[in-house]
Amino acid sequence: MKSDGEIMEILAAYDLTGSLRTTAELRGCLHHTVAKHVAARDVGRPIAEPDARSRVTDPFLSKIEEWIEGSKGRIRADKAHEKRREHTRRGLVPQRDHDAEAGKREPGHE
Repeated sequence: MKSDGEIMEILAAYDLTGSLRTTAELRGCLHHTVAKHVAARDVGRPIAEPDARSRVTDPFLSKIEEWIEGSKGRIRADKAHEKRREHTRRGLVPQRDHDAEAGKREPGHE
């Protein structure tokens, strides 16, 4: 992630050149990075605000919270994971992507 100062330098270079690729070459980054920061500035987003992502546990959060409350905070993460997998197999909680459950991943995402 770029620092606020680096982002400001990228935006200043873009304002001078008007070219994503020229700016990228001058600042030593990818033109995709320049485009991302220019677009963020144009819609008024803060400079270094990370993109919001959902967590892997989101579909199971209520069940995990239930287990934590039931164990008074003593359940281990590996045991909660085993319980979640068993409940998913039985169809008691929402099932995620079948390939991910089987341990298969897309190429390049090891």
